[in-house]
Order: sequence, then structure tokens, then C-alpha cells
Amino acid sequence: MNVSVYEGIDTLPARVLAWAEAAGSPDFLSGLAWLRAFFALELETDARPRLYCADVDGEPVALLPMQTPAARAGSAFRHRRRFGPTLSAATSFQTCTFSPILCADAARAAEGLRACLDHIARRERHWSWIDFNALDPDAPWFGALIAAARAAGYAVRAYPHFPNRFERYAHADLASCLAERAPEDRKQFQNYERKWRKLQRESGAVFRFVGSPADDIDRAVGAYEAVHARSWKAPDRSPEFVPRILREAFAAGVLRMGILEAEGRPVAVEVGIARPGGVTMLKTAYDEALRERSVGAVVILRTIEQLIAGDGVREIDFGRDDEPYKRLWMPQCRLRQGVAAFDPRQPGGLYGLLAEASDTALRWTKARVRPILRPVATK
Repeated sequence: MNVSVYEGIDTLPARVLAWAEAAGSPDFLSGLAWLRAFFALELETDARPRLYCADVDGEPVALLPMQTPAARAGSAFRHRRRFGPTLSAATSFQTCTFSPILCADAARAAEGLRACLDHIARRERHWSWIDFNALDPDAPWFGALIAAARAAGYAVRAYPHFPNRFERYAHADLASCLAERAPEDRKQFQNYERKWRKLQRESGAVFRFVGSPADDIDRAVGAYEAVHARSWKAPDRSPEFVPRILREAFAAGVLRMGILEAEGRPVAVEVGIARPGGVTMLKTAYDEALRERSVGAVVILRTIEQLIAGDGVREIDFGRDDEPYKRLWMPQCRLRQGVAAFDPRQPGGLYGLLAEASDTALRWTKARVRPILRPVATK
């Protein structure tokens, strides 16, 4: 099996581009459109793309999109000191999930991953450690990635990266789904419904949903930018990234976006991306001046209602992290994983491995000492 290394999406041969477009198309969040935008706008200062493509007789079987040095934004190792050259998956704090682009044949895909890791370890031979993160541990290739890294001589540690809140819906309308929730949850949802009716009466509020080719993407992008500028959120490191993703997702037919307008202007937005099996909520933003009117909750409520009743969606997740407000909307939780691969043959890899062992021992000690000290502290 042959492995070729490329310094960017635009340097990929036409045959590889065509294959990657087809192989990655089921999931926008790990496809070429996302990667193009990521490498153009989301790379950290001085970082550069590095793409590994494994092929058999010219037929690609695996494309591993990476970056060097390893990213800090969104990484569990962002505060760790580093020595020597490092690699990481093409991810940032904007990434909800990472996946290599693989052929449909699981055995061939596993061989491709192994060839890529073997090339990195034995041909290039200078990477001290590699960080794969934002991974779905239930993905069919997750075990193959770990096996490939170990076979290449790396000391591998799988670690929990971030929680992913989600909910599955058994009914075709939101009201039926909410009827099965706990009484205190239903009371909160009823409060949001009252807030929605009050917004309609007093501010002429309307809800718009962007999810069909006939919708106005320019208006949707303008609404996102206007609301984000008036929200509590700090400006994005790359303000052009999300607008580009909105346009790319719209062109691909996977944008699912709710916009709440009041007094003739957008006041809250909810950005979702349709994926195999459901929808991932990528962004939430609302006008900080209208926090007390719960416009953020109202736009989430109306968007979920549309996704269930209009699009027939049966699973929705909230992307990254576990902010308290997400627990009401998505009571179930699963972990996205990371895989750190340290090369003990490199000084930087050995340092990283020892630092990781030290951190693990410290966490283990704290977990066992705290229950002992807690009763003493409360006396």
C-alpha cells in the first residue's frame, strides 16, 4: 500500500479529490467542504495542513487530514508543554466530531489507517506525539485507529475529550415527546411557550426556518452575524469561518437553521447541520439585551419542533461541551474521545508520556483522597 503526503486540500490530485468528495459526502462535518473551510480559516498561527492518503494501485482507501504543530484550541492538552514536532487531527474548538475519510470496505480502511500511521512513525520518524480528538468511540474505525497507532510503535492513551448532549425522539411531534418528560421539565417548556406567545403579541415575533433550496441564505448569514455581534459571545478567532460554513452547508442541502425575529430584526439564531442519523446543533446565539425574554430558549424550542415535525428528525445533539442549559434540552450524554499517541523513541514523546502518567497518577490520588477528607472537612 502506498502513502502520499499533501500540504493542503488544493494539492490533492483530481482522482483523490473526486474520491474524497464521494467518500466523505454522508457527513458534512467531516467532508471536504468542512475541511476546505477549516484549512483556509481555522488553522492556528504558524500551523499548516498535512494530509496522508493511502492507496492501493492508485485507488485511495484512506485520507487522514492532520495539522502541525498540534492544535491547542479545543485540545485536552492545550496547556501541556511540548518538545519536538507534533501532529494533531484537523480540529479546533469549532469541531464537533472528527473522522478520517475512508473507503466503504472496513478491512481496506483499517489497512489504510495502519499504512498512514506506519508512514508517520517509520518513514517520517520525527513526530514526538500525535493527538486525535473529537472522536466518536462508536465509529467503526475507532478501534482500527488505536490498533494502527500501536502497531506503528506509539504508546497510546485513549482519553475522554468532551461530553456530547443528545436526545432521541420517539414521536412525530414535539408535544408528544415533551409529555413524557419529568413534570419540572414540562413546566419549564410551558414557560418558554408563554414567553413565545408574549413575544408574538408585544414584539410581532416571527420564527423563520432555513432548510430548503428556496430559502434566502444571504438573509440567514446576515441574521447570524447580527445576532452574534449583539450576543454575550466573544468574537470568533476567524469571523469568516461560520458564515462560510453556513453557505457551504446550505449548498450541500444540510443547513437547518432557526431564526427568531422581534420588532423586525433577528434576535436569536440556532444553527444545525443535518447528518446521518440526526442533526448536530452547531451554534446558538441570542441578543444579550433580550436575555430576560428567553429568546435563546424560544429559538431552540421552535427549531427542535420544526426538526421533529417537519424534517422527521429522531436524534438531535448539542455538539461540544456540557453547558448547564443544554441538560434541559438534551438529557442524555455521551463522551467524545481522544487518542494520544506518544513516540517513546523521541525525547518529546517520552516527556509527553511521562507527563501523562504523572497527571493520571495525580487524578487517581485525588479521586481516592477526596472522599476520605470530605467528612473531616465538614466536621
